[in-house]
Formats: sequence, C-alpha cells, structure tokens
Amino acid sequence: MHLANRDIWMWILIAVLALTGLIIWSFMRRRSIVKRVFSEGQRASLLSNFSPGARLFRTIILGLSLFFLGLAILDPRWGSQAVEREMSGIDVVFLMDISASMDTEDVPGSRLGYAKQLSQQLMSLLAGNRIGVAGYAGFGFKVIPLTADINAAILFLNELSTSMIDIQGSNLEDGIKTAMELFDKQALTHRAVVVFTDGEDYEFSPLNQAKEAKQSGVRIYTVGIGTPEGAKVPMLDQYGAVEEYMMEGGKPVISHLNEALLKSVAQETGALYAPGTEDGILQIAKSLGELQKSKFGSNIYEFMEPQYQYFLMAAVLLLLIYILMPDRKLNTRKPAVPLAALALAMLLPIGGYASDASEGAKAYKKNEYEKALQFFQKAITADPKNDLLRYNEANTYYQMKQYAPAMTGYLSLTNSKNTDAQAKAFYNLGNAFAAQKDYKNALLSYKYVLDHADPKSEVFQRALKNFVFLKQKFPPQQQKDDQKDKKDNKDQKDQQNKDKNKDQKDNQDNKEPQNEDNQKQQQAQQQKPISPTDIENLLNLIEEEEKKHLTDKEKPQGKLVYPKIKY
Repeated sequence: MHLANRDIWMWILIAVLALTGLIIWSFMRRRSIVKRVFSEGQRASLLSNFSPGARLFRTIILGLSLFFLGLAILDPRWGSQAVEREMSGIDVVFLMDISASMDTEDVPGSRLGYAKQLSQQLMSLLAGNRIGVAGYAGFGFKVIPLTADINAAILFLNELSTSMIDIQGSNLEDGIKTAMELFDKQALTHRAVVVFTDGEDYEFSPLNQAKEAKQSGVRIYTVGIGTPEGAKVPMLDQYGAVEEYMMEGGKPVISHLNEALLKSVAQETGALYAPGTEDGILQIAKSLGELQKSKFGSNIYEFMEPQYQYFLMAAVLLLLIYILMPDRKLNTRKPAVPLAALALAMLLPIGGYASDASEGAKAYKKNEYEKALQFFQKAITADPKNDLLRYNEANTYYQMKQYAPAMTGYLSLTNSKNTDAQAKAFYNLGNAFAAQKDYKNALLSYKYVLDHADPKSEVFQRALKNFVFLKQKFPPQQQKDDQKDKKDNKDQKDQQNKDKNKDQKDNQDNKEPQNEDNQKQQQAQQQKPISPTDIENLLNLIEEEEKKHLTDKEKPQGKLVYPKIKY
C-alpha cells in the first residue's frame, strides 16, 4: 500500500492523539464533577442505568473512526491502472549555436548560457508537443530526436558547450539542414525550427536552406542572442574561466548581433524573429500554439488507484454508530434500533429534483425568473405531485407577468390537502385577478381566504387588507350596475308590499298594527349589503374601520405572500 500524503502523517498522528486525549479528559472531568456534586447514594441512583461496557464500546468506536479518517486523509493507494492517451501537437526542433562567439558576455552570463535559459522556458510552454534538439558551429549535428519527454530534451540541451567540437565557425546553413533531418517526412504534423544564435554567419548562405525549408513546409523561427553593440570574444580554459580574448590583426575580435540576417531567414519561411527576451519567447510560443495540431501517436500512463473512499466510508459509519448508540443499558423489551441499517440509509443519495428546486429558488431570489422556471419545471417532472414545486412555478409565472399559466397553477392547488398551500394559492389567485382588473373574481378569491384561513396568519391579514381596499375602490361602472340591481330589487319588493297591503285591507281590523320597531328592522335588512354570513358582517365592520386609514393613492397589493421558498 502506498500513501500519497505520507509527508503529513506526523501531523495527522498529532491530531488523532490530541482528540483522543481531549475525549479522555472530558470523561475524567465528568466523573470528577459527578463525585463532587452528588453523594454516593445519589450517584448510585443516578448511574443505576449506566453501562460502563457501552461507554467503553462507544469510546473504541470513536477511536476507530478517527483512525480510519486519518488513513483516508493519507490517501492510500494500491493496484495499478494503465490509461492510453492519444498524443497530438506539432514537431519543433531547437537549433543551438555553440560557436566561440556564443561565449561573449554582453547579456546576463554568456550568450550560450542565456540561450539555454530561454530555450528551457520555451520548451516548458510547448509541453505536449514533440521536441528535438540539434546544434551547430563549423557544421551541424544532432543531439536528441523528437520526443514528448520535455525533461529529457532539457537534460541534453544543458550538456551543450562551445568546446564540444573542434571545427569552429558559424555554419547556420548546415545547422538548418541537420535540424530538418530530425523530422519524420511521412508525418502529417506541422513542423518548425527555433534557432538560438547571434547571427554571425559570413561564410555560408542560410537563406538558400531557408527556401528549401519553406518548400518542405517547415517554418524557421529565429531568436537573437546578444546586442548590436557587441563585446569581445573570450577564450576559455578547461574550467570555463577566461584566459584571454580572441585577437585578429593585433586587435580583439568584437562579436555583434546580426538581426538583419535572422529576420531575413524567419521572413523567408513565414515565421517571425524575436529578440532574446522573455517577451520574445512568449511571442514565439503564441505563434507556435496557433499552428494546427495533429495526432502523432499515443502514450500509456500507469498510476496507482486511490482507495481512500473505503476508509472514509468506514470512518463515517463508525461515527454514526457512536452518535446513535446510547451509553446506558438497553431496554430489552423493545426492539433494538438497527443502527447499521440506519447509518447506511443516511448515506444514500438524495433525490436529484431537490437540487433543481434549490437552484430554482436561488435564481428566483436573483430575479432570474426564466432560469428559475426551467429549474422548477425540471423538478416537477421528477416529482409531479409536489404542491410546493407547482406553487413556486405559478409564482414564477406571476413575476414574469404571464398571468394565464400562473392562474392555472394556482387553480390546480385550490384542491390541495395542504390548507396552508391552498390559502396561499387563493390569495395569489386574487392577486392575479386584480392585476388583470377582474376585481369581482379577485374579491371572491380573497373572500375564500378570509373564510378558511387562520385569522392570525399573514395570508389572512393581507387578504383582508386587499379585500377591504377593493371594496372601496370598486370600478364606478360595476358600482352603478350593483346599485341598479339593488334599486330594481327594492322597487319589486315595494310593489309586492303594495299588493299585499291591498289584499289585507279588508282584514285590517282583525290584525294588530305592525310594530314600528319591526318596520325599521325590515328596512334595515333591505339596505344591508349582499353578505348573508356572519363573517361578512364582521368584514363590513372592519371595512368601515379600514376606510379611515386608506388613502386614494393606495393600490391593491400585488406581491406574493411567500414567493421565495427555501430548500
């Protein structure tokens, strides 16, 4: 077994020991308090149902839980698994100038050392592609063939030095030719050569080789190392120390950066020239990254499979047993609770619709109603009998001012067995009617809430306020219609009374006169609003009181009672 996080095993051990010590201390402190507060007789009575064995067992269970938790954190692994992955990218050959002029120190360190540093940065940026290395001085030579192992390429690159070959010079033409020999001519990958040099080549013609590279579909990127001002070329001993400087005609040789030649080579192949800086390396990396990648093979990766989940599951299961198991004597007359089964049940995954409903509630709070509607409808598909989900869907339609589907949703909840959901549905249905200026049906919806909801509930109070306000602000046309209906009813009743009085005229002497109080009571009953129930009488009294506080600027409340449901 291999522990992936074995470096932190000491910290885990310290944490486990600290927790164990804390548990033991809490037990001892509890025992000390009991001894100090209660007498021996009281302790015997209090602890008569206490089971030392059960407490010891719970302690062992807790210790094992902490042990398995520590193992899970250490990430144990065993068994191996091989995965084959296809490799795709481009082929890039790094061509390094190791002529004597590359020892010139007009950049940080020598030119060659600085070129190695920049080339390593570029190789790191090209991870996943195939890299090859070649060098040149008086002639070109191969260092390492194309490989996806960046570390191997960097290792061989660092071994290059100006003392590797005796034939000195700066034959860039032969260097490009050698670099191109590293490419697989049958491969369909895009190919490029990146040259790190000071550009001092006055004997050969690298442009001719650049033209051939262009015909083969190879781009040549050039990186200028050094400065145009230049510096003296040193001659080094076997330890790399400067012995003297190269002389010609009695004067020290000055090596300069030849940017013109390098730009010409790069432009000939459709590539680019970059100065020897970090920004220049990033430019080349970006340009190479834009080249189309092609498959060039596959690689097999082997790794040990993580097994921490088993130890974590054991730790959680033992912890649940510790929490649920009492430290007192069990009552054998009652069936024991299946702790293991309960623990496993708690580990089962929760229904997926709960996540959709929760996301819908979050989107609703952010006023993202279209997004919330999608989540609620997805949750309803998984649980179509959930009244709460259908209520939230209707609320969302209401906020989107799509009153028809909102009212359909509220109507579907009016037969709900959940009285609270039913009352809220009727209230919001009234809001939807009021928003569409259908005040008659709005009043009927509020009236249902007032007849069935708890008077202390918030939905009752809001429905009452809306009901009273709509009563006061009823549209004039509807008021006239109601008054006309009342007048017709009154005329009809008066005519009936006249006919009745005419028929009873002959018998007037045989009957007692109608009591004046009864006549007033009958007139009062004829003038009462159409509300036959006792609740309507109560509402009319409240209405008169509410009118004192309402102003003309108030409007029916259109907000939902509980539009934002938490999950």
